[in-house]
Amino acid sequence: MYSERDVLAKFRDDLLQQLPLGSNLPELPPKGSLDLSQVLESPFFFA
Repeated sequence: MYSERDVLAKFRDDLLQQLPLGSNLPELPPKGSLDLSQVLESPFFFA
């Protein structure tokens, strides 16, 4: 789910639509290097 779409950017866009015109939000932080596919191989993923 999170590897296919940018959830944080979608959330920011949704907020901008709800705020008054001319409102500004901070830019999104840079993306990190976490490889979500490696999380699935962790034995403690669901713990």
